[in-house]
Amino acid sequence: MAEAVAAIAVVASVIACVQFAGKLTTETVNFAKSTSNRLREHRRLRELTLENEHLTTRLRALQCSGKDHFLEKSVQEKAIQCHEECKRLLEMLESLRANNARQKIVAALKSIRKQPKIEACRKRLKELQAQLSLVLLALVQSDQRQEFSSLRDCIEEQHEQNASELQQATKTVTTQMRELLQRNDNVVAKIIRSLEFPTMYQRRHDLVDAASETFNWPFSESPIADWLQKGTGIFWVRGKAGSGKSTLMKHIVQDRRTYEHLKIWANDKTLLVADHFFWISGASLQRSYQGMLQTLLHSIFRADRSLVPIVCPDRYQNVELDDGGIWSTDELFECLCASVRDSNVRYCFFIDGLDEYQPQEDHLKLVDRLKQITKYTNVKLCVSSRVWTIFENAFGLNHQTIRLEEVTRDDMKKFARSRLSASDIETGQTNLADWSSKFDGLVDDIVDKAEGVFLWTHLVLSSMHDRMLAGIDPDGLRQCLREFPSDLEEYIRDLIWARINTTWLKGRSETAYALKFAMIMVEEDDVQEVLSYWLLLLSRDCDISERDFHKQLRLQCIEDEILSQMCRKTVQILRQACKDILRITQDGHVSDSRVDFSHRSMYDFLSTAEMQTFLDENVPSHFLESDFIIRFRIAQNKLRSRDVSLSPTPAPLRI
Repeated sequence: MAEAVAAIAVVASVIACVQFAGKLTTETVNFAKSTSNRLREHRRLRELTLENEHLTTRLRALQCSGKDHFLEKSVQEKAIQCHEECKRLLEMLESLRANNARQKIVAALKSIRKQPKIEACRKRLKELQAQLSLVLLALVQSDQRQEFSSLRDCIEEQHEQNASELQQATKTVTTQMRELLQRNDNVVAKIIRSLEFPTMYQRRHDLVDAASETFNWPFSESPIADWLQKGTGIFWVRGKAGSGKSTLMKHIVQDRRTYEHLKIWANDKTLLVADHFFWISGASLQRSYQGMLQTLLHSIFRADRSLVPIVCPDRYQNVELDDGGIWSTDELFECLCASVRDSNVRYCFFIDGLDEYQPQEDHLKLVDRLKQITKYTNVKLCVSSRVWTIFENAFGLNHQTIRLEEVTRDDMKKFARSRLSASDIETGQTNLADWSSKFDGLVDDIVDKAEGVFLWTHLVLSSMHDRMLAGIDPDGLRQCLREFPSDLEEYIRDLIWARINTTWLKGRSETAYALKFAMIMVEEDDVQEVLSYWLLLLSRDCDISERDFHKQLRLQCIEDEILSQMCRKTVQILRQACKDILRITQDGHVSDSRVDFSHRSMYDFLSTAEMQTFLDENVPSHFLESDFIIRFRIAQNKLRSRDVSLSPTPAPLRI
């Protein structure tokens, strides 16, 4: 390429020389006549000829190669020809030199004689000029093509390099983004897990479902339906103890019609629903303000994980250092308020059992915080509680409330008819034609005496079921109904006393043991398991003075199948000794089978000083010793390390 460029430069100079020479040939006569012009032009032509000779020498020295070999060779030849013509022209002009008038005349005559030669030289120079111009143009075009080709190659090379670098950069950024997203997911998941606690949704799960065809009224023309669709602030479900508040709240939370009504309120905005069920006899977080906040925030974060780094940025940045960390109530409340500030989301929270919140002296604080949450216009709450003064003052002054026992009469009738019908069929009395005449009056009597208390109705129907199995007819049942106390607390008192004051000494001991143990588990915030109750009953026959009495039980030597059968038997004992007082939730595995109070009212009554004294008097003295509890827990932990499936067909086994 360098040779081609040099050749172009030389050819351009040669053409300039040829042009000048051609001009001289047209002015030969004038050249001969004018001394000053002659001298000047003569000198100029000599200089160009010498330069032409020098350039021609350079052209001869150039190496002809590559695609332009033919053009470069042609340039050399044409340049040499031009040089020869210029020399001949210079010689002719030299012969026309004149210094005086006579010589000028002679020079003029010579110029006339040599005019044909000069004209021929001019034509040859003109032809050479045209040929060189064409060659020059071809060389320029060829050089441009080579330049463009080189430029294209350079661009393509640079493009490939840039594409490779861009691909690598994209791959690096993608990897970094994937790692960042994975880290974000891990951090968010860790923060959400830090809000969880084992019994978070247990209370709602353990609550009995509403009886078939009951509690449909909240979704028709009712204050609750109006509030769900267009209400704001706080709606208060109030009622007596045992009136079915928790069952109703669970029913509302789980019924699809609730969400259909709430979507009307949300309009085109996102709807988020969360709930918390306080439980006074549950774990500490089930009955605390902190547990409520953790449950609500956990539901919000699970529904919208993108809120986590926005709502709690400090915890998000430092979560790897403290593995989630412990939440304070202030931080939880701040995060909850920060979460609900988004006006594009509508939040509806259902909170059951405000009266079961502990400690009770902080109820005013709880009420204030709930009201503070509803200051955001996109947030509303449905709460339930007994009719206590503190809640009456806080929520009872507006129309957004309902007294449950005033609207559940029809539900209670359906419930009573269903239970009596099932008991009637179970006893073999299948003549349904006589059903209405036998039970309609009894159902009305039960509902009238219940005064809206579902728990009382449930306990009475349970008692009537036992009597129907014993062969008592409807008239006898009506007589029994008249003898039952209408007050729930009195009925529970009679129920518990009847269980403990049984003439069967072993049954009395089992009842007292189980009820006292249930109270201890609540006080110590421990999980109540069937395994623990089996161990409790089994320990009666051991020498509990030994610090390692759990070794006497030989827990590790008991086969899983045998242990499973023992626990099945324990369930039977508890259902007999503590019927209607304790409830057993059995989920398939011993470790998941829990024992709990059937209702808060049972726990309340057993918490009285009178009942605590009575229970203490009916259990062995060693049962109340702290050393026994410690040794019992050692054995309890040994059992908890085992995963035992409950046998589907257990054989009878005596304990």
